[in-house]
Amino acid sequence: MEETKTAMRQAMRARRRALAVDEKVAAAAAVASRLLALAPFRAAPALIAYVATDGEVPTEALLAAAADAGKPLHLPRLVDGVMRFAGHRLGAPLREGRFGIAEPQSEPVDPADLVEAIAIVPLVAWDLQGGRVGRGGGHYDRAFAFPYRPRWLVGVGYAFQQVTRVPQDPWDLRLDSVVTERATVTCRIGGAAPLLRKEDRDDHEQHDLDTGQPGAGGRSGLRAGRSTAPAVRRADSIDTGGGGAGSGGSAQRGGGASQRG
Repeated sequence: MEETKTAMRQAMRARRRALAVDEKVAAAAAVASRLLALAPFRAAPALIAYVATDGEVPTEALLAAAADAGKPLHLPRLVDGVMRFAGHRLGAPLREGRFGIAEPQSEPVDPADLVEAIAIVPLVAWDLQGGRVGRGGGHYDRAFAFPYRPRWLVGVGYAFQQVTRVPQDPWDLRLDSVVTERATVTCRIGGAAPLLRKEDRDDHEQHDLDTGQPGAGGRSGLRAGRSTAPAVRRADSIDTGGGGAGSGGSAQRGGGASQRG
C-alpha cells in the first residue's frame, strides 16, 4: 500500500510542479473564495491552516482573508517530532523548523482548545469518500486522532488530484470536505472507518456551496478501537522538495520564510 501512495505522491507532485504561475494564482483565488463561503468556516471560532509548498494551491489569500475576518489562526509546529499547533499573527516572522518547514514562534496550544476549529489540511491525492494521501509523514493523522479531531476537516488541492479510490490505512484521516479550484466536495462519511456499507460509500455530494451539515466524522476522529498512526514513518516518506513559484512560501504579507516538506 505504501508503494501505491508513494507512486501517487510522485505523479501528483510532478503535475503540480508543472503548473504555470498564473494557473496557481487563479486556483488560489477560487479556492479562497469557496472556503470563505463554507458554513463551517464562517461558524468556526478558529482556523487551523498551513503555508503551501511544493506546487500546492497557494494559501496566502485564504490566510489573509481569515485574518481580516478576525478569525484566530493556528499553524503547525513540530515539537520533539510531534505536530502541534501554535497561534500565528499574519505578518509575524516564522522560523525554519524540522524538514525546513516554516513554523510559528509562539508556544503550541492545548489540542483540546481546537476541537471546535475548522482545519485546512494539505493533500497530494483525494477521493469522493474523503480519503486523503498527505505529504507522507503521518503528522496530521496523529495530531487529529481521537479525541482531538477538529469539528471540520477540509482538504485543499487541485481538481486533477482526485482519484477513484485512495488506499487507506486504519489510522488515515478522512475529510469532511475537499475544496478545489472547480468545486466544493462534501464527503458525507467524513471520519468514518474505511470499511463501510455500499450505501455509505455512495453517500457523497458535489456542489458549489457546502450546506454546513456535519459529516459522519463529526468531532470524533478515529473511532474507538481503531489504530492510531505509527509514531515512526519511513525516512524517505518525507518529500522536502522546494516549493515552486506561486506555491505559497509565506504566511506573511510581503514575504517571509517558506514552508517546505
